[in-house]
Amino acid sequence: MTALLEVSGITVRFGGVRALGGVDMQVAEGSVHGLIGPNGAGKTTLLNCIGRVIEPAEGRLAFGGENLRARPAHDLASLGISRTFQNLALMDDATVLDNVLVGLRRQGGFTLHDFLPTPRRLALEAEDRATALAALAQVDLQQYAHDRIGKLPYGFRKSIEIARALCTRPRLLMLDEPTAGLNPTEMDQLGIAVRRMRETLGLTVLLITHHIEFLLEVADRVTVLDLGCVIADGTPDLVHTDARVRAAYLGVDE
Repeated sequence: MTALLEVSGITVRFGGVRALGGVDMQVAEGSVHGLIGPNGAGKTTLLNCIGRVIEPAEGRLAFGGENLRARPAHDLASLGISRTFQNLALMDDATVLDNVLVGLRRQGGFTLHDFLPTPRRLALEAEDRATALAALAQVDLQQYAHDRIGKLPYGFRKSIEIARALCTRPRLLMLDEPTAGLNPTEMDQLGIAVRRMRETLGLTVLLITHHIEFLLEVADRVTVLDLGCVIADGTPDLVHTDARVRAAYLGVDE
């Protein structure tokens, strides 16, 4: 498969501390790619580099052959990159649908016509609602569209955040710890949703998780970081049995 995302020699330093040291990673188009490692390994830092939140000291980032380092963070949605974060940013008093619609706030500013009940505005609102409901269907939550988020289980909230990220119709979806806090049933449902997104939308997914069993079920390839460096990269089965991974991540002596 062709690489959609290419990470080459990415190095990040915070003061005198090296957070990432020459990281290389290729994410194939249409794949589910896992990123794992112990706490402090540099996983979220790498996502923040790809998401243009952090500027690396060295290295190359390419998306679809285009130099990402030449693009600001606010350009990423138009390029086809979307993400979720570890800390959920949802409005408890609003409905599920209203929260997802936040992901569809149109770029390019507003005109007076956007605030008047014109046929154009009504058509855009209908289009946005259809897009949001389709995104909720991808995570199997469309039946809760008009429920208030504050009344729903935590696992639902994680999926709603994913649905919101889908609204920009990305080619690459980055998920930061989507399995954190989920019970086994919710994790199974998330796995089904991730596979569905890949199969029905042709989506490429890059996800961080500490749950190796989840990756064994959903990932095509896994990259393992430890102390800011790649220590393994391959299929989930191969990575799971790698001695360096077991020592660094699973706490098993080599």
